Amino acid sequence: MICVPLTAADLLRVRFAADPVWETVAAFCALRAGRGYPPHARLRERAGLVDRRDLELLSLLTVHPVWLPRVLTPAPTGRCQDPGARLAEVPRVGRALLGFWSAVLEPVWERVEAIVAADVAERGSALARGGAAAVLGGLHPDVALHGESLQIKLPGSDHAIRPSGAGIWLVPSVFRWPGVAMSRSGPLVLSYPAAGSALAWAPEPARPGEPMVALVGRSRATILAQLDVPRSTTSLATRLELSAGTVSEHLAVLTQARLLTARRDGRRVLYAQTPLGARLLASVHEAAAEQDVAGSPLPVWGG
Repeated sequence: MICVPLTAADLLRVRFAADPVWETVAAFCALRAGRGYPPHARLRERAGLVDRRDLELLSLLTVHPVWLPRVLTPAPTGRCQDPGARLAEVPRVGRALLGFWSAVLEPVWERVEAIVAADVAERGSALARGGAAAVLGGLHPDVALHGESLQIKLPGSDHAIRPSGAGIWLVPSVFRWPGVAMSRSGPLVLSYPAAGSALAWAPEPARPGEPMVALVGRSRATILAQLDVPRSTTSLATRLELSAGTVSEHLAVLTQARLLTARRDGRRVLYAQTPLGARLLASVHEAAAEQDVAGSPLPVWGG
């Protein structure tokens, strides 16, 4: 058990941040541990594309299952950064991290970012509603706030860490499951599994069927289907090859109909399906499938 006495200044400076370095290291550790969780199992399919020298270097730095060297656990910046630029900044191992990220994570990075952004938005709202105590107590079963001390269960660890007074960085991660990780020095950084991590390797949303298209129009049906994970207007416009203005108009209509929710993430606004929007897509798809079955000819067996 790690015990971290927190000052009032630490609790006032609880911040969330996504970080490509922490996510990449979490993915490598999950790959090395051979965990069976679906998002981790898919990592093995792409590990063969990584340069062997990069794998060997990262393996040397992750020998200990709990504590990682400082170079792999930097303090987040709190800024939205290009993953390549952020990883390249890491001294001595930036090239290896970038090589692993490019081969394994880049194909699903947009979904990873969307999942993490959704987690940050949801927990940021909880922070505003209930304060730091409500957020820290709900991060993970191995994290608890008792009085003025943050207690973190880590295998083989039983000591106290003196707070730095620099606050707490909370870093959600798609590949961190099933445990948590933290920094040993500098600002306290606590990485935890992001909600919705299983969606990282989900297949691309199917094209909406004609009943859905007839109901809301082809562009709006396609946009709604794409928002199984949060995306920005720019991301949607690029993916669907539509102008940002056109996408923005459709998003406004779908949001007004309560089929989408909108959350601000820095300078971006992220849109995602509401439960109503998800149910509408599912129900129309199911109704269309039932109609296809009912209208299909009966099988004929002959001798």
